[in-house]
Amino acid sequence: FNGGAYERPGRHNGIVVRAGRLLMSAVTVRHNKGVGILMGPAAREYAITGCRIADNGTAAILDGDAYAFTSNILARNANPLDDRGGPNKQVSGNVTSSG
Repeated sequence: FNGGAYERPGRHNGIVVRAGRLLMSAVTVRHNKGVGILMGPAAREYAITGCRIADNGTAAILDGDAYAFTSNILARNANPLDDRGGPNKQVSGNVTSSG
């Protein structure tokens, strides 16, 4: 998914979820000039697992409650993962590569 890769108006983010639930697995999110995955504070009970998040401005910004972000590959992003969420979460087993 690379919706934020093109010269269009906006912030050039890839996947944006402001509220609600999401289950995402085995998706490549790449080449977004802004944030690859942007989860808002009203997002909850979501899981992002086994994804490749590469070559974005920021890999992901996680917010909300009761989520899992596990076993993902974060490669060559200008900025790493930004975890802003509450205490009910599991963020583990992710691999970060700069080259």
